[in-house]
Amino acid sequence: MTEAAHAVVDWGFKNLGLAKIFAMADLPSQGSWRVIEKLGMTREGVLRRESIVKGQPVDDLYYGLLREEWEAGRASRPLSQSCRCKSNFGKLWRQEFDFQPVYLFVL
Repeated sequence: MTEAAHAVVDWGFKNLGLAKIFAMADLPSQGSWRVIEKLGMTREGVLRRESIVKGQPVDDLYYGLLREEWEAGRASRPLSQSCRCKSNFGKLWRQEFDFQPVYLFVL
């Protein structure tokens, strides 16, 4: 899961030219927020009682990662985890909508 999330984040910064990527996970989902933290994301806040899990309200954790932070940490990550996908989606997106997207929501 971490490698797939890494590829999505890398693709968002490289191919879409995003400035920031954010992610959310509910507090009981420890595996989810551990993957997010392994990506180098910073916990920016807690949204209290934001979700319902098994009929109970739970807090959501909100994380963010800036492009500069990702690029600074790139040298420490193995090359095998780099995104190798070829796509012109980012280019088409900017041509179609005449602006650069800022966020990519990663679950």
